[in-house]
Amino acid sequence: MATATPATQQIWIVLPGQNSIYATPENGNLLDIARGTQVTWNCRKSFTITLYALHGGTGLPTGPLRSSDCGDGTGNHRFTVTFPDTTYASYIVQASDPESGKLLVLDPWIGVDHH
Repeated sequence: MATATPATQQIWIVLPGQNSIYATPENGNLLDIARGTQVTWNCRKSFTITLYALHGGTGLPTGPLRSSDCGDGTGNHRFTVTFPDTTYASYIVQASDPESGKLLVLDPWIGVDHH
């Protein structure tokens, strides 16, 4: 019996300058992902991420956790987590603006489908 490949989601943290931060797609919000989905956050600079399980969920790593260099020579950074049995999660990404050096914060949420 073959093992199913886990679903994956990619989120890009974008730092366009002028003390601005956003994420794509949907500004980093994910609705109704399946349990076991691997979510990877990507950014052209290093960042930290803190994950919070909401509504009694468990199993998410605590933080702040630091992204790691992709190792592909681009200088891009990433952080990956597999979503456990949790209903909703919130996360906070912190990264420095490439022009001013000011610390910027993004705080979307993720909903996990239990069906």
